[in-house]
Amino acid sequence: MSGDFNNLTKEEIGLLCGALNEVLECIEDWEFSIRLGCTKNEGEALLRKMNRLYDYSVSGPDKTA
Repeated sequence: MSGDFNNLTKEEIGLLCGALNEVLECIEDWEFSIRLGCTKNEGEALLRKMNRLYDYSVSGPDKTA
């Protein structure tokens, strides 16, 4: 399954980032874990990881690290 994730295009990753951002903005804090099965903080952490993945897919690896 993890190999399938590597085949996502930058557009697909961007779509997932946008969808997750909308979920984070629209679902109330009190119902977040009930509806999604994770805390809002976990969702925000996932969005940060997805955004880094998107940035990498657009620009390539960071040469300064």
